[in-house]
Amino acid sequence: MRHVRLDSVMSKAFAVVSPQASLTEVVAAVRDRVSCFVVVCEEERPLGVIGKRDVVDALASNQSGGAARAEMAFDLMSFPALTLLASNSVADAMELLFRSNVRRAPVVSEEGRLVGVVTQADLLLAHSREVQGHTRELSRIVDERTRELREANDQLRALAYEDVLLGIGNRRAMERAVRETHELARRYARPYGLILFDVDHFKAYNDHYGHPSGDRVLVEVAASLLRNIRSVDRLFRYGGEELVALLPETRLSGAEYAAERLRSVVAALAIAHESSASGIVTVSAGVSGATPDAPVPTEWQAVLRQADAALYQAKNAGRDRVVRAASGLASGAVPT
Repeated sequence: MRHVRLDSVMSKAFAVVSPQASLTEVVAAVRDRVSCFVVVCEEERPLGVIGKRDVVDALASNQSGGAARAEMAFDLMSFPALTLLASNSVADAMELLFRSNVRRAPVVSEEGRLVGVVTQADLLLAHSREVQGHTRELSRIVDERTRELREANDQLRALAYEDVLLGIGNRRAMERAVRETHELARRYARPYGLILFDVDHFKAYNDHYGHPSGDRVLVEVAASLLRNIRSVDRLFRYGGEELVALLPETRLSGAEYAAERLRSVVAALAIAHESSASGIVTVSAGVSGATPDAPVPTEWQAVLRQADAALYQAKNAGRDRVVRAASGLASGAVPT
């Protein structure tokens, strides 16, 4: 409240009389104005204040024939008047009025001229509104910071499960997704396929073209695979140049067919690779998964190991091919 000025909360509806105003004029001023008290001024400078109670007491005394008859405003007013500067803060004004046990006071400019009036009730109301305003602002700030924190946490969680280079799920995301899919497969006897891809002769590519070019190849291969899988399928970076495709609700035969199609898609990119026998960038793939027709391994890692073993066979058989773990049969291009 110390930054809220008094002139922003004071009332400008006040009654003013001169010190020589008659009691009748004071009564009329109190009756005709909204203010609960009259300010006695001389040349716009407050000399004192007259409250309604002061007027009532004076009228009662005059009617009863009291010895001390009040004839003028000067006889009724409190003197001297406690005045407050318009530039004072509400907090300072409250402190001064309560300490002086004064319920009302004129407000003056720096030159001492009357510009308004204020009461304890006005200050308490302003204080209450200010507190409510601060509470609302604090609540707004808390809500805003909470939302920002929630968004930041969401971004951090997303980053924790995303490969920054390829813009797909990382190994942590892959493990979580495969584990959840595997648990559903075991519980409800639902199939799923797992394809483990490896970019053929990738180390040789990096050695020949440089690591920045190798990164660009990985980005292009991943983007190509991502464009050619179903919307329900997921693609992850398993590590290095190895990628994993998770195919829910897909039998092994369907996963093998998808792997072969994706292998062809990468070959069709025709990215030059002078250190490869085929002269282009290719991928090898190992396929495994769970099927309702056979017992599902207890742990999802077993399915991944089967895909890895199948991938190993594909690479040993000459690369640029697909091997299905269940049959161990290779399909795809014949190495030259």
